Formats: sequence, C-alpha cells, structure tokens
Amino acid sequence: MFRFSKFAIVFLALLVVSVGCLDRNNPNDPQNAAPEIPQLILFHGPSGNGVPEALQNSIEEFNANMATGYTYLSIATITSPDANDNRYVWQVSAGGFTAVIEAVKQEDDTVEWTVTISGSDANHSYDNWVALRGTSNMEGTEGEWHIFEENSTNEVGVFVWSVDDHGVKHGQFTAHSGDVVYEITNNPDGSGSFVKKVNGVKVYEAIWDASGAGSWTSWDTNGNVIDSGNWT
Repeated sequence: MFRFSKFAIVFLALLVVSVGCLDRNNPNDPQNAAPEIPQLILFHGPSGNGVPEALQNSIEEFNANMATGYTYLSIATITSPDANDNRYVWQVSAGGFTAVIEAVKQEDDTVEWTVTISGSDANHSYDNWVALRGTSNMEGTEGEWHIFEENSTNEVGVFVWSVDDHGVKHGQFTAHSGDVVYEITNNPDGSGSFVKKVNGVKVYEAIWDASGAGSWTSWDTNGNVIDSGNWT
C-alpha cells in the first residue's frame, strides 16, 4: 500500500480542515439529494511533552492507510456529482491522477462507495485501481472502508469509523497482515485513547486527558505486562 510522506499527511489534514468549514448541501433541496461524502477523519494523538514515539508513529500509520483515498474524497466534497436514479458519480483530479467516486443508495438507507483511481506521475501509475470500497450511512457519520494494496485487488485491511452525537470519534483499523487491530478514540476536549491488539490480545494501550498528559502500558502476547510509563 502506498504510504504518504509526513508532509503529504499534513497537507491532507489542512485540506480536510478547509473542507470541513464549507457548508454542507441542504438536504431539503431535491437537487442536493446526493449522500454525504463520508466524514474524512484524521485521528490525533496527545499534545503533551514526552509523548511516546511509539504512540505517535502508530497514529501516523493509522492515518496513512486512508491518505490516498481521502485526497480525492476531500476534493469531491466541494464538487457536485452526476446523478442517475440512486447512483451518484464524482470525477475529481489531483496531480496526474483522476478518481471516480461512485455512491449507490441502498433500500436500507445505507450507501455503497467505490473510489477508483487512474493516471500516472514519475513514481506511480494506476489503471482503474479500486483503492477503496465501503459502506456508510446517508449522513456519512459512520461506516467502513475496505482498503486495497496499490495496483492490486488484495485487501490490506478494513477501517471502521463513527462520529456520535457528542462529537466523539471512534476508529478501528484491522490489518490482515499479522492479524493486528488498532483502535483509537478522539474526544472533543482533546482527550483520547489508543489500543493495539495482536491475534486478539491487547499488547499496547495509551490514554491521555484534555491537557495532553497520559499513560501507557505494553503487554506480551500472553497478556503479561512488559512495561509502562506516563508523560505530562
């Protein structure tokens, strides 16, 4: 799976924030009946001093899994789709690449999504590569993405997200390689938590409060504590 550089992820974060400031389509307007683009969530770690490098790196890796698809979904939020019955198609471009984002409304008020990328630059070439395939609710506040290996139909993992009525964001990424699961929660006040599991066993957990201070614990695959610590 193609990994963005830290610079690219920062750029994407700024783009997501900018898009979030734009008005959503009015759902009462029949011309704006397209489903909402699923919320583009970049999860954040604590901001305190001495935050463990392992935690920072894990959250960056967590976000990087969605970076490629999010680039095009971000652009789609400020464009209008072509509509045909229950099918909506956005076509957007970035650099030398074009993405076709397709949404199909289902009878149970869910939406099926596909993000297909084509194009090339000096480093990459895609020919109708399905980067993401997923399902969300109509509001785009919860759902899941199936993420595919670059230029392949091999599924890398599954990203599940939700944003509740209080603005609490939950994310879970299940990586098929190594049977690893990452879980993260971001609260509106800046507090949160991060958990890593291997083969269903919790091997790392970090919890932080609104000030950015927190603690962490690591376990072996038998459930025995290996190490722990805190930061302020």
